[in-house]
Amino acid sequence: MNVLPADGRMIPKWRYGWGCLLLFPVAAWLVLFATGSLLVAADPVRSSDAIVLLSGGGNERVGEALNLYGQGKGDILILTDTGDVYPGSNIAAVRVLREELLKRGVDEDDILITRGMSTSTYDEARHVLTAMINNELESALVITDPYHVFRTRLLFREVFRGSGFRVLIQPAGDHWYKPATWFFSTRGWRATISEYSKLVALLFGVRGG
Repeated sequence: MNVLPADGRMIPKWRYGWGCLLLFPVAAWLVLFATGSLLVAADPVRSSDAIVLLSGGGNERVGEALNLYGQGKGDILILTDTGDVYPGSNIAAVRVLREELLKRGVDEDDILITRGMSTSTYDEARHVLTAMINNELESALVITDPYHVFRTRLLFREVFRGSGFRVLIQPAGDHWYKPATWFFSTRGWRATISEYSKLVALLFGVRGG
């Protein structure tokens, strides 16, 4: 069967099928790209009193924090304590991280560790706010994994609301998670599904994780 378009030329119907087939992967890629882009949307980098290095993640977070510290974007590095221990030892992971930062040129007086155990990003936000109040810091750049940026922003802004302090969220650079490619790996799907699940839970008031 043929189709008669406005210009009168006859176009075989099967060509429409091929056109839809070719458009499908493009449309799918755009949806997946948008899905990843929402999670990694970051705040603009502005010089702040402190750089907050959230616990967990890999070396990318540390590298990003050191890079911003070296650029003078923050004078203090705040570390959050989740109670984790370094593999194969009884040493707190946050203490190992502190020693690593010292070895890489950070001044001892420029490192703060939050008080209280954080079992979620929400806890980290509360403990960071307390640390900033106690040390008279009024602004912070928070570093986390790219796929964790959107939820981190929601939680930190909830905790910091009304405090008068400024908090900006930044993704770790040189990270494996990219909006255009996350769906090509199992860990990309795992991270994305996990974050969206936690965002849905957040809508119902569940702030853990």
